[in-house]
Amino acid sequence: MNKGKLNFLEKIILKFIDNSNRNTPHTNPEKINDNIYKFREKISKKFAQYLPKKGKGVDIGAGKGIFSKILFPRTTYNLDIDFPKDAFKPKIKGNAENLPFKDSELDYALVFYSFHHFEDTKKALSEIYRVLKKDGTFIAMIETLRFPKQEKLVHLNEMSMERIIYKKDEPFKYVEHKEKYFTKKSFEKENEKLGFKIISSESFKPTKRIYYLFKTQKTLYIMKKG
Repeated sequence: MNKGKLNFLEKIILKFIDNSNRNTPHTNPEKINDNIYKFREKISKKFAQYLPKKGKGVDIGAGKGIFSKILFPRTTYNLDIDFPKDAFKPKIKGNAENLPFKDSELDYALVFYSFHHFEDTKKALSEIYRVLKKDGTFIAMIETLRFPKQEKLVHLNEMSMERIIYKKDEPFKYVEHKEKYFTKKSFEKENEKLGFKIISSESFKPTKRIYYLFKTQKTLYIMKKG
């Protein structure tokens, strides 16, 4: 996409995406946050069995830090560049590329929906590998592309949702998105190159087929450090 403006075709596609998004009940911020909490609670049951009951780990890009509450009595450090006022403790300000932990210090690391925001995804993966103990668990819920060229459509969808949910840029002004997305194949290749062994993966697709074109699928990975 051209920086600073949309071409004619992109404007047509954005209008189509806008209409699709505005006809869904999932554009209320409070409802979205409530659904996210319920979804994380459900997902945690899938991977908690892989974590030691008194283990220590980090939730990278934690936001409010919901997992630190769900996974208690384990100690889950919440790491993010910034936090909402009601974020759960323990909180650490920092970024994924420079984790403030010693080598082989942690039993597990979580990355939930934040991976595409990292400045340097390869450095972040390397840091996660470094801080985990041998056989430590890396759990990632990431947004995965269905095909390599889908990223442009996903960025248009992100802009549409910002307008609808947060009422940003009305009338609309184009702001280039910098999120980085992987296909399942490329993400798995990067992790296996480092030495992670994939224990399981599960994909969650949008409910309506029309969304397959411009929305990512969510994929939950459970991996072990070799």
